[in-house]
Amino acid sequence: MAKEWFENWFETPYYAMLYRNRDDAEAEFFVKKLVAHLRLLPGNRVADVACGSGRHSVVMNRLGLKVWGYDLSERFIAEARSLCSQAVFAIHDMRQAYHETNMHAVFNLFTSFGYFATREEDVLALSNMAGLLGAEGVLVQDYINGLPILPGLPIISTEELNGVRFDIEKEWTHPYIVKKIRVTDREQNLEFEEKVRVYDAEELMSLHREAGLEPVEVFGDYGLGTYQTLTSPRMIIVSKRKK
Repeated sequence: MAKEWFENWFETPYYAMLYRNRDDAEAEFFVKKLVAHLRLLPGNRVADVACGSGRHSVVMNRLGLKVWGYDLSERFIAEARSLCSQAVFAIHDMRQAYHETNMHAVFNLFTSFGYFATREEDVLALSNMAGLLGAEGVLVQDYINGLPILPGLPIISTEELNGVRFDIEKEWTHPYIVKKIRVTDREQNLEFEEKVRVYDAEELMSLHREAGLEPVEVFGDYGLGTYQTLTSPRMIIVSKRKK
């Protein structure tokens, strides 16, 4: 069975090379803002779903939270464990149910969602996240707002680092924003892609409801500012389990 695009791309050294400048300060600011807003306390149990290399999990741990981090990438999980030995990290596909439960909060941050071939898989992933929550727990999903981006597509760019050339084309191929990445590394010519399904806030909240959740708040940026459909960079949805 052929691997999905994220199974191939995330495991390569080129992914880390291309995204070497991820903003750790921004991640820390956002996590601290969320923890304060949700009134989470030291010792509370939280899950970081699609945790990547653990940059958000590390901040949660420093704030005294008990952290479980999940990601499909074996390489990411190894990196996360090296950064934060106090947290529990596990390789996990969000389309599969989790063993843990009774979490005070579940975080799905930095558009770590919308990668799948069908909408139904997105609902399933959210349903499994809901299954992690305790009765009063909250799910926070941070997703890109694609609507302000679409008018500016396609975008073509080139980047070189340590002799490796990245030719990148970002385009709109309904219902995804697709980034095609061509890597030239000496004699090697490789091709990868990223695909993120575009939802507006109402559509994303509808997915939450289908997954047994009830949205209670929506924000538009990492400062938890008001969401504006055509201008906000993010859609940050806070949901609780339906009673």
